[in-house]
Formats: sequence, C-alpha cells, structure tokens
Amino acid sequence: MPPSVDADNGFLSLDWRKKRNDVHTCTLVLDYNSPDVALLSDKDQIEVIRSDFDRGITEYTSFDGLYRDSIVTYDSSDKRMQFVAYAYSYEHMLTWRDIGYPSGKANYTKFTTAKAETILKTLVDTNICGNALASNGRVEDAIYTGFSIEADSARGNTLSIEISHQNLLDALKKIVDAAGGDFKVTRTGLTTFRFDWVIPTDLSTGAAAVVFSLENANMGNPKLKQMRSQERTVAFVGGSGEDSTRIVRSVHGTNYNASTNRIEMFVDARNSGTDTTILDGIGAVKLKETLYRNVIEYDVLQTQTCRVEKDYFLGNKTKAVFAGITATQYVDEIIFAYRDKKETVSVAMKDV
Repeated sequence: MPPSVDADNGFLSLDWRKKRNDVHTCTLVLDYNSPDVALLSDKDQIEVIRSDFDRGITEYTSFDGLYRDSIVTYDSSDKRMQFVAYAYSYEHMLTWRDIGYPSGKANYTKFTTAKAETILKTLVDTNICGNALASNGRVEDAIYTGFSIEADSARGNTLSIEISHQNLLDALKKIVDAAGGDFKVTRTGLTTFRFDWVIPTDLSTGAAAVVFSLENANMGNPKLKQMRSQERTVAFVGGSGEDSTRIVRSVHGTNYNASTNRIEMFVDARNSGTDTTILDGIGAVKLKETLYRNVIEYDVLQTQTCRVEKDYFLGNKTKAVFAGITATQYVDEIIFAYRDKKETVSVAMKDV
C-alpha cells in the first residue's frame, strides 16, 4: 500500500532494507498527531504487506520484525512534528546475547572439523535457547522462552574455529561467509521464533535461471573489476605464546602458487590457543576473504520478466554476464522505499 499524504490515514514515508545473514530494518514515518503513534510500544511486531498487481505480485509479507526505537522531529519549514519508528527483523534478537563461555570449551566455543550448520546452531542453542545454562559453563542462564533452533542436519562446509566472548550475531556473521549456507530467524507463532539454516536457491543455471546482462535489459551501468593487488595466498596464523615459543602456522589458499602467486599476510589468533587444526581453520577463513575474484558491479534494473520478490529473492544465486566474464552472485541486499505514493527499489549483489 502506498503512503498517504494525509497524516490521519497512514504513513508519510516507509522504507525497509533486507540484508542477507543480517538484521533487516524498517523505518516508518508518521505525523506526530496520528493516533497510530500511541499504539506502538516496545517489541510490538510490525509487518509490511507489499503487492504490485500490475506486475502480477499479489499481497505477501515483505518485512516483519520488532519495533524498538523512535525519534520525534520538528520541521520548522512546514511546522510539522513527525514520529519516526524503527523496527528490526527477528535476527535482531541474536544481538541480545554474547557467547558467554570461556575460550577453548569444546563444542561451545571451540569447534574442530565440524559442519558449519552444526557450529551456528550450537552457538545459538547454547546462548539463547534451551541450553543457554550456567550449568553448562555459561556465565549465567540466558534462555529466551519461545526461541528454538531447527533440527540440525550437519550441512555446509567443514570448519575448525574458536570464538568466544563476542556478540552472538557478530560471531555468526564472521563464520557464515565460509559456511556454505545462510541463516535466518523465523517467527513460528505469536511469540515463538526459530533459528534456521538456509540453503540458497540456485537460479544461476537451468531453465529458470535469472541472468543479469545488457542483452536482458536488467543491468545498468555495469563495471568489471579485476583487482588483484589485495589478494593474499599465504596466511601465517599466530596462536598463543610469546616470541620463539609462539606457535605460527602457515596456511595456503586455493590460488597459491609457490613461484607465481605467493602473497603473505599475518593473522593474529593469540586468543585461539595452540590447537593447530583451529589455527589452520582460522587461516583458511581469512584467505577466503582475500581470494581474488572477477567482480561485476551494476545497477539492478526491474523489468517485466525479472522482478524482485517475484522472480528472485534475497539470498538467491543469480548470474551476471558482462565484458565476456560470467559471475555467480548472491542477491545480498534489497531496499524498498515509498515516497509520494511511489515505490523505488534497489538491489545489491555479492559474488559467491
């Protein structure tokens, strides 16, 4: 539904931003005198229903989350007070917890050759779900009633990692780039929520492939970036210890070549102990972050045959083709904005 210019009949403006493996945000602006202002209270659930019947998109929920913040403003030019409300998707609940266990605690902060899905779900289970207990070694109990995890199927890449005393969501975001899968928090009932592992839908190949290209008229202002100067192919990972007694592991990346592509960096992992498997795993994650890729950047254009949240969605894998290069990309971010009864949408991609 478009925004109303009448403060007694709806919002003045509305924006929502959806980010893969992160908190989605929604900003709602009301006239301060709107009766709706008095209805909002902390942690109320806000749902944005979107439709575009002209393009074959029937009503669906594009955003839902918790109202948390507000700002009251006054515009001296038009003599109007406005109420700005901010809501956050249910991933926001993950920011309410720290990883509250000591470093080196096996299967709580230290994971050796474990599947990524298992690592992520264990961190959530032991810090906000039913096993967030002092009796398990946590600083204190932290169970959030109604929060659960999806049954673990041990999917994703095999990782070795140690992570403790960090914000729970921040920790998950650091791990997920190397995980081989995504995550989200789903509302399953009025006050119940579940942490899910997500396998991205692959629309980069096959009959239903979504291809962004100049030929398909859904790509604007493309740019091919081939930036090799920041690549690193060798990580020296320093564990605990000092000087000559400090353990340092040498880890090689997938693009390493001893004679033509040896580019080194140091990774400080002094808080990760001396377990060489863990240190090697940390190095592998860092090298994946610096891996050279062909990067295609462009404006995502909406067309009748290629529409956001109809033909492709957040987290889907799609294909981009430009200047003889093909790249597989995730739909990484979607931003909707309503102004003056008109919708604008922008989409950002991220290379796989």
